[in-house]
Amino acid sequence: MCGIAGYYGPVKPRIMQLQLLWLLLQERGADAAGAFWEDGHKTWFAKHSGSPAGFLSHTRKWWTTASYVLLHTRLATQGPASNNANNHPIMAHDWAVTHNGVIWNDDAIPTKRRKTQCDSEAINWFARQHGIEKALTEDLLGWYTIAAVNLRKPKTVYLYTMAGELFISQEENNIAWASDEEYLQIAGFPDVKPVEKGILYVLNPTGIEERDIGMPWDDISTKWLDPDSWPQDVYELAKEG
Repeated sequence: MCGIAGYYGPVKPRIMQLQLLWLLLQERGADAAGAFWEDGHKTWFAKHSGSPAGFLSHTRKWWTTASYVLLHTRLATQGPASNNANNHPIMAHDWAVTHNGVIWNDDAIPTKRRKTQCDSEAINWFARQHGIEKALTEDLLGWYTIAAVNLRKPKTVYLYTMAGELFISQEENNIAWASDEEYLQIAGFPDVKPVEKGILYVLNPTGIEERDIGMPWDDISTKWLDPDSWPQDVYELAKEG
């Protein structure tokens, strides 16, 4: 289990709110911490093994002019946190990705093209190959909640969950998100609500778009690998619905 959180919008939250969100995420994983942001001119990221507390003294300088911030804390399951490439944001294949969940078909990445040991890299790989919507609804095998940025078009952030562990606080074109509704409430964001499974939030300077792209379970006979090859628990859940 990992934690994701972040903020997008023209009205900037207080830096303390983002700091608090990041610290609260440690409840979901404390092996590593990372952030990705855009300041109007270029993108930046910072990550390391250990607590986000080690970064807090820098955040006011980093985020005062940020258009958005993606936050992550990691419970390392595949790929040690001591190799910083495995920590989030996963920076590979023209995408920056923060992910909570598990991906089972990361072996689809050719060995010579791998940048990490982490299963989450499959999100980057498939998004680069086929676009983010097809990656989320057809290519990936697993459970996932993501916040992601195409590095070729860094003004846009994508939010999606097929696992249900994503909550938002939205006021017009400003939106904060986190893996747990309580984190947003404690950090002072109002009117927290869950994100519906299968809805892709597209956040960009023109506004916030909600696309109903569906769930990867919608048509297991055509969208997925042969179900006989799936882990049994996944197959049973897919049949249920």
